[in-house]
Amino acid sequence: MNKEIVYQLLQSALSGENVTLAQEKLLELNKQPLFSTFLIDILLDQSIPSGIRLSACITFKNIVKTNWRKKANVQSIISDQERVVYKEKLLFLISNSVNPQDLVLTKNVSNIIGMISRIDYPQEWPNLLTYLLEVVEKSNNQTVKISALDTIKCVVNELASRRVVVGKEFFANLSKDLFNYFNRIWLEGSKVFIKSLQDNIKDQIGLKESQQFQFSYQVLLLVSKILRRLIEFGFTDYEKNADICQFYENDIQFLNQIMNQSRNLIVDMELATKIDHYIYINQKIMIKSQHQQPCSFIKLLPITLNYFTNQVLFYNPHSTNNPTLNQESMQRVMAQSTNYLKSVVDCTSYQSSYLDEDSDEKLSMDVLVANNAKKTNDKLSPVEVAQNQIKQHFNYDCLAKLLKALVSNYLIIDKEELERWESAPEDYLADQEQTDSDYQLKPSGYDLFIILMRHFHTDCVAIDINMLEYVTSQTGQLSDPMLLLKEACYMTIGLGYHELYDKVNFNLVFSNLLINELKSQDPRFKIIKRRILWLMSYWVGKIPAEMKNTVVEILLEFLNHQDLIVSLTAGDALKAYIDDWEFSFEEYTPYLEVTLQSLLNLFKRCEEVPTKTTLLSILGVVFLKFNQHIKPYSASILNLFVTLWDNGDSETLLKSSIVRCLSFFLQALNSDPQEYYSLIVPLINVSTDPNNEEERSYILEDGLELWYQTIIRVPNNGLTQEFLQLFANWIATMELSFENTPICFKILDAYLLLGQVDFLRAYGQKLVSNVLEKVIGDIEEDLSATVIKPLDRIISILPVDGTILLEPILYKLFTILVLQTEDSTITNDCYTSVFSRLLAMNPMGFFQFVDKLPLDTYSCNSRKELYSKFFTTLYDKIDSITTTESRKLLAIGLCNLLIVQREELLEQWSHIITFVVGMKSDIQSLDDEYPNPYCDDGTELPDSSGVDIQSKALESKDPIKTVDINLYLLNKIQEASNLNGPAFQSMLSSLHPKVLELALNK
Repeated sequence: MNKEIVYQLLQSALSGENVTLAQEKLLELNKQPLFSTFLIDILLDQSIPSGIRLSACITFKNIVKTNWRKKANVQSIISDQERVVYKEKLLFLISNSVNPQDLVLTKNVSNIIGMISRIDYPQEWPNLLTYLLEVVEKSNNQTVKISALDTIKCVVNELASRRVVVGKEFFANLSKDLFNYFNRIWLEGSKVFIKSLQDNIKDQIGLKESQQFQFSYQVLLLVSKILRRLIEFGFTDYEKNADICQFYENDIQFLNQIMNQSRNLIVDMELATKIDHYIYINQKIMIKSQHQQPCSFIKLLPITLNYFTNQVLFYNPHSTNNPTLNQESMQRVMAQSTNYLKSVVDCTSYQSSYLDEDSDEKLSMDVLVANNAKKTNDKLSPVEVAQNQIKQHFNYDCLAKLLKALVSNYLIIDKEELERWESAPEDYLADQEQTDSDYQLKPSGYDLFIILMRHFHTDCVAIDINMLEYVTSQTGQLSDPMLLLKEACYMTIGLGYHELYDKVNFNLVFSNLLINELKSQDPRFKIIKRRILWLMSYWVGKIPAEMKNTVVEILLEFLNHQDLIVSLTAGDALKAYIDDWEFSFEEYTPYLEVTLQSLLNLFKRCEEVPTKTTLLSILGVVFLKFNQHIKPYSASILNLFVTLWDNGDSETLLKSSIVRCLSFFLQALNSDPQEYYSLIVPLINVSTDPNNEEERSYILEDGLELWYQTIIRVPNNGLTQEFLQLFANWIATMELSFENTPICFKILDAYLLLGQVDFLRAYGQKLVSNVLEKVIGDIEEDLSATVIKPLDRIISILPVDGTILLEPILYKLFTILVLQTEDSTITNDCYTSVFSRLLAMNPMGFFQFVDKLPLDTYSCNSRKELYSKFFTTLYDKIDSITTTESRKLLAIGLCNLLIVQREELLEQWSHIITFVVGMKSDIQSLDDEYPNPYCDDGTELPDSSGVDIQSKALESKDPIKTVDINLYLLNKIQEASNLNGPAFQSMLSSLHPKVLELALNK
C-alpha cells in the first residue's frame, strides 16, 4: 500500500465501473496502519483534484471517529507519533487554506479537529486553542480566518458536550476565559452590521453584499454560535454575572434595532434571509440559556418576555410595506418567539413550589400567583418571583394584543393555503397534520394560544369571547378578510375548548348561529362550514339529546358535500361523534346504511394515501361500535379492501391501515372467518413473509394482530392446510426478533389448541429448536408467563410425546433451577410450573428425562444426589408461588410422586406430605369453578370458536379443575401404603401428628 494506490482507490470510489469494489477495499484498509497517513498526505496535496481530497478527508474523519480514543488492552492503528504529526498537519491545513473553494474541505477538517479535541484537549493538545486564536488575530486572509473560527466553534461544541464532572468544570473555566474575547468581536461586529443597515436606510438604496460584508457576516454568525455554547454550558448563574447580563441587554438592543430598521429596509430576498438568520441565531442564545438554567434566568425574564412578545406582535403577513419579511426565514424567527413565550409560561421549573410530584398536571399561572398573594415580596422564593413576573407581564392588555395577533396573523388561513385548498385539497389536509411547532409558524401559534388559555384562564376566556362576539355581530355581506378572521376565531373555540367548555352555551350557539351558517349558499362559506364541522368534533360531549339526530343528519349531509375538504372534515366529526363514550348505537342504527355508503363513496373521491388511511380509521370505529350490524354490508366492505390493496402498488402505510381495519372488521362480525379466507390469508402472508423485507417492518405488527383475530375465531376442526402452512412465517418472525413475542405466543397457543397432534407433527421440532429453546432464558421477566404457556399446553395435550418433544427445553429449565442461575423470582416460579405440570400429567416421563441428564453438569456424584438437589429447589420455591392454580398443580404433582417406585423418593415421602398439607388450605376454592373463557381481556368469541371449545375441553380434564386435593392426597397415601407396606407406614408414624391428621382428613 502506498499513496498512489490509495489515490487510485479514492478516484475509483467516486466514479467508474468498479465503484463498489473500490469502496469495499477502502473499508478493508480502514483497519490497516499507515492508511490514515496516506489519506492525510492526499488531503494536504494541493495538486490533487478537490473531489478526491474531500473523499480522503471524509474517510480520514471516519477513522478518527472510530480509532482515536485509546482502548484498554487494544492496540490502536494510529501510533502516538502519528497522532502528533496528524494534529500538526490538520492545523497547518486550517491556517493555509486560502482558497474560498476549499471551504467545504476545511469545514470537514474543522470537524475532525473538534472530534480529536474532545479526547486530547488540553492534556495531549495544549496549544490547540492558542494556535487557532492566533490565526484569527494575525491572518490577513479572510478564508483562513473563517476556517479558524469554524474550527474553534467545532472545538467548543465538542468540549461543551462533555458530561463527566471534570470535563464540565474545565469547560466552565475555559468559558470564562473565552467569553470576553468573543463578546468583544460580537459587539463590534453587530455594531458594524447595524451600521450597514442604517446606511442603507439613509441613502435609500438597496444594500449590496460586498465581499467585506459577506466576510463580516460570516464572522458574526460563527462568533454568535460560539458564544451560545459558552453561555449555555459554561455558566450556571447568569443573574450574578454582570458581563452575561450586559450581553443579554446588548443582544436585545441589537435585535430590536434590526427589527425596527428592517421595516424600512430595501433588500433582496437573499439578504433578507441573512438578516433573519442573524436574528434567529442570537435569539437562540437567550432561548437555550433559559432552557438550560431556568432558575438562573429569573431576573432576565422581564426584558426577554417583553422582547419576544414584541416580536410576536411585529409579524403581520397582511402588510404590503415589506413583503420580504413574510418569507419562510422570518416565519422561523417568529415561531422561535412564540415558542419562547410558551416555554416560559409552561416551564416546569417555575412550577416547583406547588407541582404535585404524583401528577403530570401543571397548575395554571393564575392559580400559582394567587397562592403567592399572601406573601410579601421579601418572603417570596425565586420560583414565586418568576411566577409573579410572568403574571405581571401577561396582564389583560398584553394578552388581548397577543391573542388578537395570533388569531389575525398566525392562525388565519393565508392566500397560499386557499390556493392549495382548491388545487390539492388532500395535500392541504395532510399539511394541516404536520405540526412542527419548532419551525412552523401556524403550529407554534396553536400551541401558544392553548398555553395562554390554560394559564391565564379568566382573562383569555373573556378576550376570546369578545373576539367571537365581534366576528359574529358583523351583518351583511362579509368581506373576504372578515370571513377569514371569523374562521380563525371559530378555530379558537376548538383550541381552547377545555377552558371554554363551561363558558359557551353550545346548544344556543349551534341553534342560533352555526346551523344558519351551514345553510349559507355563499361558496366562500365553505371555509366556515369546514371549521364548524371541525368544531363539532371537539364539542361532541355538549350536544344535547334533543339535537343529536339533527347533528347526525348534518354530518351525513356534509359527508357528501361537493368540496372534498368539507366532506373529509365531516368524516372526522362523525368519527368523534360515534366514538364518544355516551354514543348510543341503537339510536344511530337507522343511519348506519347511509353512513357506510357515504364513507365507501368518499373513498372513490380520494387519491392520496394519508386521506385513505384516515377514512379507514373512521371505518374501524364504525365497525367496533356496530359489531354484527355491519354484516349486511360486508360484501361492499370487502370489495373496498380488495380494491385498495390491489389498486396499483399501494404504499406500506396504506397496506398497514387496510390490515388493521380488516382486524376491526373481523372483531366486529365475531363469526366464522372462513368465508373471508381468500382475502385474509394472502394479507397475513404478505404482512409476515420473512422475504418481504421492504414492507414487512411496516405491516408486521398489524399483520400479526389480523392473524390472531382470525385464528381465535376459526371453528373447531377448521384449521385448513393453508392456515397450517402460514405457521412457517411465525417461525421466521420469531427467529428474526423477539420483539413481537406477546402477540406471537397468543397465535402459537391458538395453533396448539386447533392443530394439536397434527400441528406438532408438522412444526414441533422446528418450534422447539428454532424458537422455544432460544427464547427460554433470553426474555424479560414480564414475559416469562407468556413463553412458558405453550410448554404447559403441549404437556397437557400430549403428556408423553410432548415431554419427549420438549426435552431440550426441559433440560435448560432444569439446569436454570438446580444451578440457580436465574435471579428473578417471577421467572423461577414460571419455570417451576412447567415441572409441576409434568409431574401432574406424566410423572414417569419426568424420571425418564432426569435419568438422561449428565451428572457432571450439576456437580453430582449420583443420580440420587441430583434428584435431591431438584426437590430441595422445588420445596424452596413453594412459598413464592402465588397463584392458586400453580400451587394446586404442584400439590397434585407431588401427590403423584408418592406412588412412583423410585429409590430416590423414599426420603422425599415425608416432605411431600408435609408440603401438600401446607398448601391444601390455599387451593380449595378452585374445585367447583366454571370453565374460564379463552380470552382474558373480555373479548367474547363466537360459539363456534375452536380455541374456545378446545380450551374448555382441556380445562374440563385438567387436574386443577377435576381433582379434589383432600381426596387425592388420601388416595395416593393409601396407594403408596399398599405398594410400599411397612416402610411407608413407618414414615407416616414419623410425621407430626397434626400433619398426619390433616393429611388423612377428607
